[in-house]
Order: sequence, then C-alpha cells, then structure tokens
Amino acid sequence: MIIALVLILVITNSVAQVFLKLGAVQNKPTLLIIINIYTIIGYSLFFLATLLSVYLLKFISFKELTVIIALNYVFTFLLSILLLKERFTGRKVLSNLLIVSGVIVFNL
Repeated sequence: MIIALVLILVITNSVAQVFLKLGAVQNKPTLLIIINIYTIIGYSLFFLATLLSVYLLKFISFKELTVIIALNYVFTFLLSILLLKERFTGRKVLSNLLIVSGVIVFNL
C-alpha cells in the first residue's frame, strides 16, 4: 500500500510539472499564463502531492521519502519526451542515470 502511494506521489509530481510546462509555453501575457487551466491543474496536483507527502511521512522516514522523490526527475524526463515531444540529449540521459544510481546507492 505504501509503495503504491509513493509511486502515485512521484507520478503526481511529474504530471504536475508537465501541466506547468504546458501552461508556461502558451503565447499569452504573464497574468493569463498564471491563471490558465494548465497552470491551475499543475498547482492543484502539487498541492495534492504535498498532502500525500505529509501523509506518507507517518509511515516512512523523511530521508527515505526525499530519496524516492528524486525519481520525479526521471519520470518528468520520460513524460516530457512522450507528451511534450521534447528532445532528449546524452546529457539528459546521463543526468537521469546518475539520479537513479544515487537512489540505488542511497537505499543500499
């Protein structure tokens, strides 16, 4: 159950970042970027993720949660390729491999 909630947390954070990107790239004045539907959804998902993080701290340590949350970058990288059609470079791949390596080493 806890593992599923942690996975939901990571995915929620990553999807929120994608929505914020969708809101930011619109060719509109700054105020309209802040209050468009994509931005509102993104911030709402971040709020839900924050509540879920607080709940998860009842069951796992802050140290463990912090390490797991680092996987947000990997999921966001994958979602940006799949949904936003962003290019991936060797540098981005290397960065994500380092993140995954750090998570593995930290959890040994």
